[in-house]
Amino acid sequence: MNPQHRKTAIKSTMIAVAMFGFGYLLVPLYDVFCEVTGFGGRTDIVATDEKGNQTENFEIDENRLVRLQFTGHAATPLPWDFKAGQFQAELKPGQLYEFYYIAKNNGLTDITAQSTFNVTPAIAGGYIKKLECFCFSQQTLKAGEERRMEVKLLVDPSIPVNINELSLGYSFFQAKNVAQN
Repeated sequence: MNPQHRKTAIKSTMIAVAMFGFGYLLVPLYDVFCEVTGFGGRTDIVATDEKGNQTENFEIDENRLVRLQFTGHAATPLPWDFKAGQFQAELKPGQLYEFYYIAKNNGLTDITAQSTFNVTPAIAGGYIKKLECFCFSQQTLKAGEERRMEVKLLVDPSIPVNINELSLGYSFFQAKNVAQN
């Protein structure tokens, strides 16, 4: 192989490796970007100690209310009913609240599923702080089982004053690569 072709082959290989590396890092970089900026409706998780107690303290804004609306659905073909236990709530920023969703497996077998969530407007995602959420792990419901699923959250008091209404939505999808009974 002549030196010019060898140099071109080395450069091409280095470019291909760099492109692969960038593609491999794109998902974790996007996740970090979304967590930092709240882009895409991502929320933050409230820091807790080993006993699950909240370690971050927020001053409650007694003079302000933010309306939070709840939505939930199970994606097709998941045979679950999934809905919010309440349609909306008025929240004081900085105060911790507990809400729930209800899931029911209408299928004939046990099914494991995972939820995703979104907050709108997207910019507000960084101001929702979760202490506890069923969305942190996969959920398995036995055939015919109905379960109440808890969410503990607060709205960060530093949320911009022009954001007075939020929507928190969850969607359940059947988990991939999980052996079903």
